[in-house]
Amino acid sequence: MKKLFLIFILFQSFHAYAEQIVSLNFDWDDTAVYMPTTIVLFHKQTGKELEISTHEFAKHGESFGVSGPYKDYEARYDPKTGSYRHFRDLGRYNYFLADLRAALKDKTGVWKGPSFNELLFTLRHKETAQWLTILTTRGHSPATFLKALRILKRRGHIKYLPRRANIHPVLWELSEQIKGKNSDNTKQRKEYVVKVKIEHMFQMLDKLQSISVDDTFLPVASKNPNEAIRKHLWAYYDDDVLYFKVAVEKLSEGVKAGRWSNVKVVVYFTAPNHPEMKQQGVVLTSEGTRLLLPGEQDEAVKIVKYQKAKQCEKLLEGV
Repeated sequence: MKKLFLIFILFQSFHAYAEQIVSLNFDWDDTAVYMPTTIVLFHKQTGKELEISTHEFAKHGESFGVSGPYKDYEARYDPKTGSYRHFRDLGRYNYFLADLRAALKDKTGVWKGPSFNELLFTLRHKETAQWLTILTTRGHSPATFLKALRILKRRGHIKYLPRRANIHPVLWELSEQIKGKNSDNTKQRKEYVVKVKIEHMFQMLDKLQSISVDDTFLPVASKNPNEAIRKHLWAYYDDDVLYFKVAVEKLSEGVKAGRWSNVKVVVYFTAPNHPEMKQQGVVLTSEGTRLLLPGEQDEAVKIVKYQKAKQCEKLLEGV
């Protein structure tokens, strides 16, 4: 009986404080992981296929068929024979799992994307894993993504899995809506995908906004070091210029309108050596946007460590 009472006291003390949420949200390809999956382009005249990497596609995506090295090529959208056939679950062969296993064979770690460490950190803590989302253009099912993450877990890279409901492969979610739209060009398709990504971002931010904040939170960094601002933290990581720009634009509207006053919103552009834009993190505020301050990129780690310290204090108080 005493043992049960002690467990009850520990449980009560563990939940006797408000939780400062850290929600990190990731694109997959070339952000979290460099996958060997290829996109298939088609020569406009001959139909000859040309396979390119997702990194190369992100670099030249808006110029396909118009200018640059791929001006004579186009994307085609048949799910079985088109440009993105390797990005879907088709038949028994699972391209996603096969490509991840192939990437993991490289012991040098070149498969780790620019935000892999952030993904790793998030999925090594139960508190952050449940608030992580994956927002990817891929057309694999959430079940396939969970299988891939279990591979990372078995190999000791991560400890926890995200919620299935927080895995959003956009082309899988929109498979019925986009079916047969073979005439869409690459730019139109990307705009369609980013619209759905933004909707998922709004949903998560609205959820965080509904959770109250209090004065036990670790203050988040701001331009004024003397100002103690206590909020939840939400961040998004993407290597695609269009997705980054649209995310900053649309989320800024919500921030300026006070829609997420309880949440600090940060958007990261993760692509290294991009011809248009440098890697950067942008904080969205009611006054506008600003670049990250020195050390601000480690804020998620600081909040989680602070939360765990509070948990230990509460546990000791309850004993």
